[in-house]
Amino acid sequence: MELSKEIWKLKDAGRSETICMMGIVPVQVKGSVCINDALYASPDFPGFAVSSYHLNTSLLQSCAHIGYAFSSQNVADEKVEGMVKAGVSVLESASRCLQDVRLRTLEERLESKFNDICIKQKRSKRYTRICFFAWIALAILSGVFLYQIFVPGTSFRYFLCKQGRMSGSAFFQFIPTRDITVYPNVRGIQFEFSVLMQKTAHTWYKQLNMT
Repeated sequence: MELSKEIWKLKDAGRSETICMMGIVPVQVKGSVCINDALYASPDFPGFAVSSYHLNTSLLQSCAHIGYAFSSQNVADEKVEGMVKAGVSVLESASRCLQDVRLRTLEERLESKFNDICIKQKRSKRYTRICFFAWIALAILSGVFLYQIFVPGTSFRYFLCKQGRMSGSAFFQFIPTRDITVYPNVRGIQFEFSVLMQKTAHTWYKQLNMT
């Protein structure tokens, strides 16, 4: 059974053009076609229907589904043209086309979300890496600062020690008799007696009269 609708007539009264809404009609194909193969109209094969086996994934996205083959055509050359009977349905084709559009839209949205997630992950990794190196730098600076504060003989301790000193200083090296391989460096700075007692926390000591 075949249902069809006449949509318009040409100037020649003896000719008309019809669109098959549903039924089994002859379809011009190119290449081999087997029974029950899905037939598609592709921009790469204008005027012909081709089996889905001749189309890759990218081509299927731009094709329109026509129907299913009810007869077969076996040829050695895939460029050979022929006719097969096919069950077609305009409503099914339109439904499949709409479904393909929705799937492509969904795929584009998912791809966009996936790209956004990748960008966020890259930013998160970069932020984590920056924080990690910042913490390492802070730990090193804190270690150097604490070393300068608490370890005797450091530059910071010497700077604090010489605050309030009198002008002039002395510096000399000597070789101890117990270990001649050691060369101690001696720095001499002079303070007022009262200032020195405050620095050493011995404010109750009295200055001796050496005269």
